[in-house]
Amino acid sequence: MKIVLPLIIGFLLLAPIAFAQNSAKQVEAVSTITKVTVYTDRAQVTRMAEVELKQGLNAITYKSLPWQIDENSFRARSDNAGNIRILGIETASYFVEKPVDEKIRSLEDEIEKLNDEDKAFQDELSVLKVEQDFLSAIKVQTVEKASKDTAAAQSDVANYKEVLEFIKQSLTENTAKSRDIEVKRRELARKLSVKNGGLLNLQNSPHLELRSVIVNVETAKAVKANMELSYVISGASWFPKYDLRVMVKDKKVELSYYGFVVQNTGEDWKDVELTLSTAKPSMGAQMPELAGWFLESRELAQVNESAKQKSADSAGRVKVYGDAQITGLTTVSSPDVSRNASDATEKVSPISFKIKTNQTIPFDNNMHKTTILAQEFDAVFSYESIPKLSSYAYLKTTLTNTTSYPLLAGAMNIFWASDFVGTSWIQAVAPSEQFDAFLGVDETIKIERKQEKKFADQTGGFLKSAKKRSTFGYRITVNNYQAVPVELALTDQIPVAQSADVAVELISSEPEPDESASDGKMKWKLTLLPGEKKEIYFEFAVYAPPNKDVKGME
Repeated sequence: MKIVLPLIIGFLLLAPIAFAQNSAKQVEAVSTITKVTVYTDRAQVTRMAEVELKQGLNAITYKSLPWQIDENSFRARSDNAGNIRILGIETASYFVEKPVDEKIRSLEDEIEKLNDEDKAFQDELSVLKVEQDFLSAIKVQTVEKASKDTAAAQSDVANYKEVLEFIKQSLTENTAKSRDIEVKRRELARKLSVKNGGLLNLQNSPHLELRSVIVNVETAKAVKANMELSYVISGASWFPKYDLRVMVKDKKVELSYYGFVVQNTGEDWKDVELTLSTAKPSMGAQMPELAGWFLESRELAQVNESAKQKSADSAGRVKVYGDAQITGLTTVSSPDVSRNASDATEKVSPISFKIKTNQTIPFDNNMHKTTILAQEFDAVFSYESIPKLSSYAYLKTTLTNTTSYPLLAGAMNIFWASDFVGTSWIQAVAPSEQFDAFLGVDETIKIERKQEKKFADQTGGFLKSAKKRSTFGYRITVNNYQAVPVELALTDQIPVAQSADVAVELISSEPEPDESASDGKMKWKLTLLPGEKKEIYFEFAVYAPPNKDVKGME
């Protein structure tokens, strides 16, 4: 009796639910994707369906949804909340024998048509080959007959020439037709290769597992309503990229800010409202709880010398490796806090970019470019150069992000007017923040660095310790071949001694550097008028004991 009673109670509790489901009107939703928000590792998809509901209970079914959907992410709402109450959402997985993907069927049809075209071309080539063999045979027979007639003094030269000319012209036309068909077949082969590659990509990840969703609702009266179903799905991502067009004469640059979207979710996004978000839903909204940190004493373990050496870093901080137990304390594994290279939003809070126009993005795992914004900026141009490493002057601009959007870290294509000059990189920039962008080399500024002095002698002796002295002198020549003045920051260096018995002295610099750093780097800030030439000469000496070599000298 103790066992039977709970079973009876359970049956009585579940019976109304089962009865309600059986009595509910079954409504199959014909839905379309209307909105998509793409995150860095997933997407939130919103579907809309117009449904007719009866008074009372209704079960709205959405079929053939991709298997990658997070089943805990389903949300439903209606545009008639006053008359419709959502009771719950049920999900189920099911399998099909063959992919029901329309894209696969479409590709298969296209490939079949292309193969039919290729067979038709092959048939034409076969006919042309027969024609070519026939003409070649006539040519051989004509030549043989002409030889015999010539021997018998019966040759009609004009007639034979006419026949041979006809054969030549026919063979030429035949060859031209064959060549034209081969060209068409090559183009067809390229199309087939692309189509077959796309089909193979889809078939390698067949969507044999699908999901269905039932949204149970109760209505106060019979209504026609728009039902919205949203869910989070894996297989989608986006990243930023930029085009920067330089207009030096106008002292302006135009920045085009793009979002490249890649998706292989199993469903096409056709004419959807697209939003790109930097939020990380994988991190969750709930703050983690801090667990207790407990210590206990144990018997000291024997630690070998090598472990002791590994247990401290260069700053003397203790490091614990593996399961080694040092000074009687148990070790606790710390989480991996390494930064992911894709974390491009470290300087800005999560933000969403709503794309102004509707977008169509198929699930082909290819990059699709969307425009976030295009903005013109006032620019301050200057040049920088490190002649020791490169004889070029690099154009740099200092900009202020005057948009209301943050600029995320990403690659940047540089254009001078319509000419592509190279690729740069931009770090994350918040609104109103200044940032620098290098715009490539400008060959109208010529820079040359030469070593003009290098010799060794000895100083000191008698009262002072003898020292070996190595003296170096460098001359840097800069020519401005532009029609406008330019500002150039030029950086070079002298060595820095790392040993107590080695010394470095800057003997002279003409002109004096505008900035000098403790690491030996020196910077000169030059203004060059159109056509002007300027020179920098600096000289330094390295002092060391006579019996020692100095490593690292040029």
